Amino acid sequence: MQKPMSDRRYVFTWIWTIACLLVGPVLFFWVLLSCTPALAPVGGSGCDAACANMVRLTCELGEPPPEGHPCTEVCRRTESGGISFSTPCLARAESCEAADRCE
Repeated sequence: MQKPMSDRRYVFTWIWTIACLLVGPVLFFWVLLSCTPALAPVGGSGCDAACANMVRLTCELGEPPPEGHPCTEVCRRTESGGISFSTPCLARAESCEAADRCE
């Protein structure tokens, strides 16, 4: 026959059980929510498509500036700095005027 648990051990067991039931899910969701989605590769197909469209439309943005930095390099550097280059809009633009309106 099993020995009955002492009152002190009984209370400790319940406190430990309740703590695990409360802290476990909190930690789980904290870790889950603190994970950020992986960032898309900087200047991937978005920059390539946008710049290809600017070159196709013969827009000023598609031409390399006097310093010689091509559109894709400018796009990648801009987006790596955390500033949007509006690549989806530039890739869909039907004219240079439409591209100028992209924000």
